Amino acid sequence: EEVAVYRQMRQRVNVDLDRVELAQALKGLARETGTNLIVDARVAKEAQAPVTLQAEDVPLETAVRLLCEAAGVKPVRVGNVLYVTNRTNAADLRADH
Repeated sequence: EEVAVYRQMRQRVNVDLDRVELAQALKGLARETGTNLIVDARVAKEAQAPVTLQAEDVPLETAVRLLCEAAGVKPVRVGNVLYVTNRTNAADLRADH
């Protein structure tokens, strides 16, 4: 199972977004890649931030990390889910893992 999750997170994606709401951008990537991407309700305001990213042939996890960085939030992998939350909660989840 861990190998499948690793492959899923490392799958290559092309991203061409110009001032798209982070939540919409993540929803599109999740649909396109079959990945579980969840946005923490505590960062709903940040998830509305417009993000811009043009990247070709980058790993999914890298694209998500860059998009989240632009909005001031952090993704953390929990099993086969990329969970987008605030920096403090992300650090706590990483410590628990």
